[in-house]
Amino acid sequence: MRVTPMKLESIRPTNPNEPDRAEVERRTVEAVQRDPASFLRAYAAHPDSDRGRYVSADLMKEMFSDYSASREARGRYNTVVHNSAAVLASAQYREAVQDRSDPRRTEALFITGVPGAGKTSAVLANGIPQDARVVYEGQLIDRSSHDKIAAALDAGLNVSISAVLPRIETALENTKHRFDNVGRGAMFATMARIHEETPKGLQAIKERFGDRVAIEILDLRDRANRRSLDYAEGVKVWTKELERGSAAERLQNHLDVMRREGRSSRAFEQQAKGQVPDLGREPDRGDPQAGRSEGAGEGRKAGVLKDDPAGPPLAPYEDRRISRDEAARQIAALGPGAIKEAEQRESASRSDPKAHADARVILARLNGNTSPEALQRHLAKLKSDEITVRHHPNDTALTRFAAFAAGIEREQARERSQTPDRTPARDRGEDRER
Repeated sequence: MRVTPMKLESIRPTNPNEPDRAEVERRTVEAVQRDPASFLRAYAAHPDSDRGRYVSADLMKEMFSDYSASREARGRYNTVVHNSAAVLASAQYREAVQDRSDPRRTEALFITGVPGAGKTSAVLANGIPQDARVVYEGQLIDRSSHDKIAAALDAGLNVSISAVLPRIETALENTKHRFDNVGRGAMFATMARIHEETPKGLQAIKERFGDRVAIEILDLRDRANRRSLDYAEGVKVWTKELERGSAAERLQNHLDVMRREGRSSRAFEQQAKGQVPDLGREPDRGDPQAGRSEGAGEGRKAGVLKDDPAGPPLAPYEDRRISRDEAARQIAALGPGAIKEAEQRESASRSDPKAHADARVILARLNGNTSPEALQRHLAKLKSDEITVRHHPNDTALTRFAAFAAGIEREQARERSQTPDRTPARDRGEDRER
């Protein structure tokens, strides 16, 4: 796509307090203002942009080397590069709308919904439609989105909107998966605002543009029963879903569940609250490669079951490869002892609030998602006939049981990394939040 000289919108600075983030923002803004065309050329060449027809501020961020350097960099610099990316995305949108090189492309498609809704996988499962001149992904709750719609209509394009409605709890799970794997999550405030205000945003669009814009609501609350609804019915369904309670409260309640199950992390919760995740890696149970080194005396990471911080100091470990059948036998044998030990620790720690809280969480896991039965189900789904289990000479039943849980999760992560991703590259859990 030909990129012509342009006048950019102004880039609003966020003025972060942290020196490294302030420097990244300054460097990014100056580079964009100095040579915006170079970023748009890079964007159009990116395979996920489909020669610039797919427009997303979040994909535009990948053009910034400070941001795309690593998973941790995305988490730390997401906010400070966003406004630069949004301004470039607006410029790219204008370029795409005015590209008349292919007369068969007469459609403009807008995709919107809360972060983690599954927008790209639901709407673009087969890629960018051949007749689309532009596909814009972002929120449509602000009046600024009306200018983009008007520009497409003025260019003679047929405009349609696909708004995706998920369960907010499912969206949170998806953003956690994306944060673990990519480094970019979503703030609760952003998720709640988009989820609750999208019906009003669609109503405002309908009032201004009427039947010139076709609006579809994709109801993905039950993935096994996906529904495509027209505007009137879809808004009713969405409004009814909002009656189930405050999105912010539902997000917090589900985060509490994830925390109790050992599936949250400090960095994930920092970014969810609008705080800045540290650049250094931490023991993040969603990322089997993250965290401290596991030398002598240090605990093991496990997303299925975290090691007991109040347990005994562990001697130097040995990794052992164990058959799936042997693992199943030992898990069955260890389960009762692990639960009994957890119950004893829960009872003995009542005078220490922190230790008691930790012990109660571990006991809840053992009676829930990390019960012997649950581990057996995880084990049965593995493709491999073996798992690697960490063994310490002074393991107790509880720490030994945790070692099997960790071994199963490591094997799950290894198998996921070897499974070809058949979804469009731009998706992979990376739903855009604006």
